[in-house]
Amino acid sequence: GQPRLPTAPDSRTPAARTSPGMSLRHGLRGRLLDRVASALVAARTPNGLAAGGRAGNLAAPRDTGDALSRAVTGYSRANEGTDGPREEDGAYYRYEDPAPITPWVRRVITGIELLRNGRYNKGMAFSEEERYKMHLLGLLPPGKFTQNTQVKRVMRVIRGLSDPTEQHLHLLGLLERNERLFYRVLVEHQDELFPIIYTPTVGRVCKKFSEVFYGPRALYITSRDKGRIYDILKNWPEKHLKLLVVTDGERVMGLGDLGVQGIGVAVAKSCLYTSMGGLDPADVLPVCIDVGTNNESLLNDPLYIGQKTRRVEGEEYDELMDEFVDAVKLRFGDRVIVQFEDFSNQNGKRLQERYATRATTFNDDISGVAATTLAGVIASLPKTGMKKVGDHTFLVAGAGETGTGVGEM
Repeated sequence: GQPRLPTAPDSRTPAARTSPGMSLRHGLRGRLLDRVASALVAARTPNGLAAGGRAGNLAAPRDTGDALSRAVTGYSRANEGTDGPREEDGAYYRYEDPAPITPWVRRVITGIELLRNGRYNKGMAFSEEERYKMHLLGLLPPGKFTQNTQVKRVMRVIRGLSDPTEQHLHLLGLLERNERLFYRVLVEHQDELFPIIYTPTVGRVCKKFSEVFYGPRALYITSRDKGRIYDILKNWPEKHLKLLVVTDGERVMGLGDLGVQGIGVAVAKSCLYTSMGGLDPADVLPVCIDVGTNNESLLNDPLYIGQKTRRVEGEEYDELMDEFVDAVKLRFGDRVIVQFEDFSNQNGKRLQERYATRATTFNDDISGVAATTLAGVIASLPKTGMKKVGDHTFLVAGAGETGTGVGEM
């Protein structure tokens, strides 16, 4: 009726049992099994448990024999790969704790780290109780504002700046410091801030993006990363994305080839998906596929932050995009949407057709604008007296990918 530890024959050689590589099995799981094994051993002794019978508080066994003392201090079948001899009953091994391995943990951030975390920082909106509990006393001025007051402060600063580029950069700085406040400002002042956060201002920001680069709000993949794209995607902390806004920067809002600097459009569009579309910011990821640039001024600019090489084209380009799409599906699932943004006329429609049956993709410049145009035409039917869209005759001004996309839809 007494509990017994399971035993099994061990066919390994002494050399295999003492292999340094086996120390990887040490850790939290091994230590928990140690505790269980020690408790079971102690239960078989007359004074194996402390008063009260709690297995968590092991008393020193009456018998100080070698086997029991070693069992209590760190022997278990779970900790294979040992530095000592095997016991006769085959149940225990001696081990030494390996060097600690950095664990993947979630922890509560407080103090200065909380104020530096844009996702959770509230700035002056922390209450007195929150400042006390989160160790923020003395790290903020004594004043306390509601979020409504904070919105007024932000808008006063924005309206005091005359240059739209400076206004855009100030908003991006707010995004880094206080994400919740940033989106509150965008939601409440959409009409005023839309031309600042997006077109036409974002185009000017992209032209000088190398000078004003502000932080890791996107993922950057280069043509040199072929063969390790999946590993790069794993570096992004969010695992359950719904949308990737992908650009290679070859045709940025009519400004031409801006290379990696075109990521500014993808970042701004991601912000609009949250403020106007309601997507969680953690569900959207801007991605730049940096395959080089043919822009001579950027290639000669010492401050350019992208690859200073000519654009990769042809089969090498397609192989890179194939690996990227496959890696995205493997990392984030088949239902994640890949949006192609600001690709050239040559690649935009071709890539959309290439992956039409392999992944959930769309090109905003082709399908997005076309869908919006068609919606406007349908909504106008009662005003024009027409019953069907086919009753109209359309003239599309411009033969780019956007115009052809509208015509096809």
